[in-house]
Amino acid sequence: MENNIRRFPPDFMFQLTKEEFYELQRNLIFQNGISSWGGTRKLPYAFTQAGLAMLSGLLRALAELQPRDPKPHRRIGFIQEE
Repeated sequence: MENNIRRFPPDFMFQLTKEEFYELQRNLIFQNGISSWGGTRKLPYAFTQAGLAMLSGLLRALAELQPRDPKPHRRIGFIQEE
């Protein structure tokens, strides 16, 4: 993820400050980004309104590339005939 962050325009995404992150933790049930040692390893990033619109458009374009009729998966394991 660190490599991709440099490719994202800074006016579309920013890293939260410690104060902003702890305010979110205090006001929300927020467990993402918490390490097993009890603290955050890195402060999370947040999208601006423009960044969210850009991300939404990108995800919509990716969804259009997915096959519409995926092939049915072959069952794995022991199949007992009736």
